[in-house]
Amino acid sequence: MRRENYFTSLRFQLLWPSLAAAIGAVLCVAGISFWLASQWGHQTVEARYAHIRSTLLQSNFPLSENVLQTIGDLTQTELVTFTADQIPLNSTLPHEDLAYLSNMLKTEQVSFRITLGNVEYLVHHFRHVNTQPGEQSANQIAVVAVLFDTHEVATSSWRAASLPLVTGISTIVLISAFSLWLSRRLVQRLSLLETEVQQIAAGNFQIELADQGVDEVGRLSTAISRMAVQLNDLWTALNQQQQQKLLHQIASGLAHQVRNSLTGAKMAIELHAQNCNSRDEESLGVALQQLDQLNSYVRRLLLLGKGSAERDRPQSVSECMQDLQKSLHPIAVHHHVDLRWNISPDLQDYQVQDGPSLSGAVSNLVLNAIEVARTVSVQANLGEDQSLTLNVADNGPGIPKELESGLFDAFTTSKPEGMGLGLPFVRRAVEHLHGNVGWCRHEGWTVFELTAKLCPDKRVS
Repeated sequence: MRRENYFTSLRFQLLWPSLAAAIGAVLCVAGISFWLASQWGHQTVEARYAHIRSTLLQSNFPLSENVLQTIGDLTQTELVTFTADQIPLNSTLPHEDLAYLSNMLKTEQVSFRITLGNVEYLVHHFRHVNTQPGEQSANQIAVVAVLFDTHEVATSSWRAASLPLVTGISTIVLISAFSLWLSRRLVQRLSLLETEVQQIAAGNFQIELADQGVDEVGRLSTAISRMAVQLNDLWTALNQQQQQKLLHQIASGLAHQVRNSLTGAKMAIELHAQNCNSRDEESLGVALQQLDQLNSYVRRLLLLGKGSAERDRPQSVSECMQDLQKSLHPIAVHHHVDLRWNISPDLQDYQVQDGPSLSGAVSNLVLNAIEVARTVSVQANLGEDQSLTLNVADNGPGIPKELESGLFDAFTTSKPEGMGLGLPFVRRAVEHLHGNVGWCRHEGWTVFELTAKLCPDKRVS
């Protein structure tokens, strides 16, 4: 069995685009949220600094260390005051960390970043008094530095981005699970179709497809089912064509073997009839008639083997039935069979397209019935649309179950010495007469019914 590659499977092809789109959307939303939170954090820092600066500039209380500590706790900042020469005065930070900060204040940058200890700060500073540096006393506060912990700003930014990120990841998990379930269900249905199509490809055209859905896969299943039916019909037709071809070959071979023997037998009977002094020539006439009819069958078999057909010979239905009665009566008497004929008078004004075809089909059915039954009934009536309806019924044991489905197929027979060519010839003859043939079992009788198209007999005025 061919091993499935997951990355080329339909399940992966259906799942990864939606998964990639969901991940991209989540990352995009999280990135935008982080950027907006970062901007919001910086704006918040600027606003807090402006508020602290305004408050300190307007205040009249001294900025001692205790005051700075209180203000720092309230604003979550660090505060440092410097003289005009950037010498630290009071601070909420350890004094040993302030030397680097003093040097950075000399650069006269409005804001800058600095690392003190293990903490990175964003520093804003402003002049506390509006006098010139030379006019200030050595202990007077000239500069106030406000230090914001950048880790708190980053934390707020990540906190703002984490909500859409967590929401997006949970959405991805749910979408992925649902998409995986849907794709697995679809792939299972397609796998079932694949298995059934492989069985059809192997020649099993009788398979019934299990998928009865109303979606595209269900319609595909229905289309495959119709295809299987059509393939089965084509396969049956092909087998029938092969059987007919073989039937033609066998018929031609048998006809060549029988024709010479028939010619010799007919000549011997004719010679015996000329030399016989008996006045009762009925039996000899019947024998010659049988030989003529058999010779006609052999001629047709020879033409059938060559792929051609004998020219039709229209004949009155009544004449066909009379000839059949004369030829089949001695055989029925010989087998001690009660052969009954019921021919409708309405058929006297009609003729059949080819008399030998009708005679051959009826004769074959009656002979088959005589071999297995004690009573045989032949009933012919004028049906609708100027058609002949003829039934051959017998009280024999019936058709074996194993032969019922292919009774009219070539080489189907229950006789040890039979070849199964009789009923196929019956069907072919009836189809040539634009009719059909079938059979049924009814109340202990086996009934064969054939139909044939009729036309008015032009010889009847």
